Amino acid sequence: MLASTAHLRASLTDAQRDSLPHVVLVNPQRTRGAAYNSRRALVVHDVSVELLRFAITRHVQVAYWEPGLDRGPKERPAWMPKGDLDDWQLYWVRDELSSAEDLVRLPLR
Repeated sequence: MLASTAHLRASLTDAQRDSLPHVVLVNPQRTRGAAYNSRRALVVHDVSVELLRFAITRHVQVAYWEPGLDRGPKERPAWMPKGDLDDWQLYWVRDELSSAEDLVRLPLR
């Protein structure tokens, strides 16, 4: 399994890797979210129902957004409120242990 993941990673260009969702920031009602890549750049302004469901049910890590920590989003889509995002959650949908099969199942939008 690790070999197939390594092969998949090697076959992806930097641009392709940067376009994959890494973390999804989800509103407190769990009805809307935005996706960020591993460099915390916004890659999906308004995630699909499929990606939102995947993030909530199949995440590898979850944490509340905290403005004091350097892990929040660098930019926000227009629909997202300004200021603190109290009660918003970050759902990591992949990590370095994600298999090739995990990446294939990951909704891109």
